Amino acid sequence: MIFKTFSDRLGVLLVKDGRKNWLAMSAIFFFILSPVLLMAIFSYWKTRQDLTSFALSQRQAIAYLAATTLKEKLDRLVDISVSLASRVRFRQLVSEGKWGEAVQILSGVSKDFPFVDRVFLSGLDGTLMVDTPALPDVRGKNFANRDWYQGISKDWKPYVSEVYQRAAEPRYNLVAIAAPIKAENGTLVGILGLQVKLNFLLEWTKNIEVGPNGFVVIVDKQGKIAAHPKFAPQGEIVDYSRVPAVQKLLRGGRGVELLTNPIEKEEQVAAYQPVPGYGWGAIVQQPTLSAFTVRDSSLRSILVAYG
Repeated sequence: MIFKTFSDRLGVLLVKDGRKNWLAMSAIFFFILSPVLLMAIFSYWKTRQDLTSFALSQRQAIAYLAATTLKEKLDRLVDISVSLASRVRFRQLVSEGKWGEAVQILSGVSKDFPFVDRVFLSGLDGTLMVDTPALPDVRGKNFANRDWYQGISKDWKPYVSEVYQRAAEPRYNLVAIAAPIKAENGTLVGILGLQVKLNFLLEWTKNIEVGPNGFVVIVDKQGKIAAHPKFAPQGEIVDYSRVPAVQKLLRGGRGVELLTNPIEKEEQVAAYQPVPGYGWGAIVQQPTLSAFTVRDSSLRSILVAYG
């Protein structure tokens, strides 16, 4: 009885004056389909949110891995410099002012550690005394203006310099790891420096898998590029500090965002992570379209499924 009454009323609503009531029919059709449409919209939105979060968290995890690995590499360089500066006979020779004999002990360092391009010894005032392999026109020069000297002379602890171009030809771009040399009684007698070309850092970053068109960038404490696949390591030193992710990184920040890179002029997913103890940082960059390829493909499948 109830069903018949409802059916009669529905018939009256759908047919008015012998003609179909299209407005009423459309309203009823939409009412019937609305749960399906709402479910489709919610599914699309939820999937988009989840896949976006997953893609961003993946890049953040890679940035953390890159920063952690970079710290391990810098720690190792510091350990090597301290170990070399602590050799008993070496310290004795430096204490006696026998710089030439002291540097001979270090002549095989580049063979033992191929990433070390050159070793130098300087006085406490920053004057370069000897080096190996020896370069012309640098012995006797004072480098107190260099960051490696400014850094180590603050508290006489091992120090990793910013990126710079060396004075001697060929003028490689490199970083210097400086360690204090102490006599047997603990008196400071000199500085040992290891020069490492930027090529070493670039080759290492190429082994980190980011995804299509993605890559890792390493910057020093001033925001200068230490490794970037789009910039030659022995080309002009590039100031990357105008990039928003780098600016946040240099303030000690970490995170992942969609940002426009003013140097590469494209929107990117940028995850950034500082390197504790050094002021350096790692940035994982990937064009937005590439970073969200999987997400967008899944969303297209949902649209197809719901017609």
